[in-house]
Amino acid sequence: SSTSTTTSSTSSSTTTSSTTTSSTSTTTSSTSTTTSSTSSSTTTSSTTTSSTSTTTSSTSTTTSSTSSSTSTTTSSTSSSTSTTTSSTSSSTTKSTTSSTSTTTSSTSSSTSTTALSTIADHSSTFLNQTTYLVGTNPYGVAVVDVNNDNKPDIIVANYGSNNVGVLLNAGNGTFLNQTTYSVGTTPFLAAVADLNHDNKPDIAVVNYGSANISVLLNAGNGTFLSQTTYAVGSNPISVVIVDVNNDNKSDIVVANYVSSSFSVLLNTGNGTFLSQTAYTVGNNPHSAVVVDVNNDSKPDVVTPNGGSNSVSVLLNPGNGTFPSQTTYSLSASPQAVAIVDVNSDNKPDIVITFYSANNIVVLLNTGNGTFINQSTYLVGTNPYGLAVVDVNNDNKPDIIVTNEGIPDPIESCDYTYINSTLIVNCIAGYHQGNEDYFCYMYKRQQNGSYSEYARLKANCAFILFDLTSEIYHDFRVFTKNKYGDNYERSYSIKVGKPKVDMIPKKARIYWPYLALFVSGAYLGLLVLIYCSCHRMRKSMLNKRETTENFERKFSDKNSI
Repeated sequence: SSTSTTTSSTSSSTTTSSTTTSSTSTTTSSTSTTTSSTSSSTTTSSTTTSSTSTTTSSTSTTTSSTSSSTSTTTSSTSSSTSTTTSSTSSSTTKSTTSSTSTTTSSTSSSTSTTALSTIADHSSTFLNQTTYLVGTNPYGVAVVDVNNDNKPDIIVANYGSNNVGVLLNAGNGTFLNQTTYSVGTTPFLAAVADLNHDNKPDIAVVNYGSANISVLLNAGNGTFLSQTTYAVGSNPISVVIVDVNNDNKSDIVVANYVSSSFSVLLNTGNGTFLSQTAYTVGNNPHSAVVVDVNNDSKPDVVTPNGGSNSVSVLLNPGNGTFPSQTTYSLSASPQAVAIVDVNSDNKPDIVITFYSANNIVVLLNTGNGTFINQSTYLVGTNPYGLAVVDVNNDNKPDIIVTNEGIPDPIESCDYTYINSTLIVNCIAGYHQGNEDYFCYMYKRQQNGSYSEYARLKANCAFILFDLTSEIYHDFRVFTKNKYGDNYERSYSIKVGKPKVDMIPKKARIYWPYLALFVSGAYLGLLVLIYCSCHRMRKSMLNKRETTENFERKFSDKNSI
């Protein structure tokens, strides 16, 4: 008998209306490329673990949200299931192991104190949080027993400090200080599963900034060897560990956000992996969800493509390749996705949140891996996190959505301008400290337009040196994330000389000479006019005198 475990995030949404439209689908063949990977491995300690099969990834069945709590539903074909979860996106994990069951729940935290919080369960109520210091900007989190003591431990991807932290469970719901292991640049999410068949859970991490993944094998007792890296696409954003070619070896599937693809790395059997095979999908996939959508017992791949307003479905022929994709056009950009049977027909359906459209969409599975009947339901402003789970014990999966709301504008700014140095400290609401948000400073140019002058991640405290005091400086500060900005509600900062004095320094130096030149030219013109008039008058006088002399001589002859 299989068990399934679910955990979910807080926050709820109400369904205010529903409409039904038909989704359009097109079938295209996806290109696959193989690239080489570099690898290096080494060191560290020991652990023994009795048979456990855990699949932790950036995606989990009824969950999908970056930086938000997730919920997981797993199915199994043996006497017991093993489920783990990570902190973002969504996926359904299928396990065929015959021992241990572990339940995990995760929240991605990116707090200003860079601390991990745990809350103990006491009869459905919770005590105050206990915080544990981890690395800078912790992002992805997984919970799984890594040292075989039947106590779930915590693994955290520390985005800002380029490492993963492992916090071992002391046994009473408290955790030891983290042990850190170096990985690639800006690790985003971590997945935990046995990758080399030694019954010890290993770690796979996607490194968003270095276009690779790190694999850390479990040396025993919850310690891990140094990383081995494998190249993937640009800006990998999610990771799933699952056997895609039915060889009983855990493979790795990674969604590449910028290169608009997902990578499949097949396991050789000893915890090392072949070079990636990349499959092109729509623009900017937020995740790669791996689940059997056509009931052939072969895991398929579904990607929500935020940059092309579509969702891609790639069926697995059974050998771990994905030769063609079917694309379903959507009315807006998809954000989070969950794959679960919502209409009790034993066919997994697709539930998607639309961040900018403020609604969710349900695509029903026809049974052969194609989807129809795009039903739309209104939710709150900017839906972000998604969980699908039965919350009222009627054996029907319900939908929970977290609504992020409108991005906060700049609320206030304090600034000082002394000795050509501008110090700015702006408050942008609760989004400060959130890695998804940036604070931008734009400067006005001579043509009247504004262009980017500086930017900061997750805070709005600027220090600008060596600003020319004789020049007028006009800045605007505003918040921005990957979905939009608050430029129209920016905060204005103006320092330096007022506009009336906005004359370049060289122009001010040559101004007296210009005035002298103009005055000289004017006087010269007056002299020229005077001389011309004088000559004309003299000429006229000479002519008159000549005429008078002629007339006088003529009159004298007549008189004679």
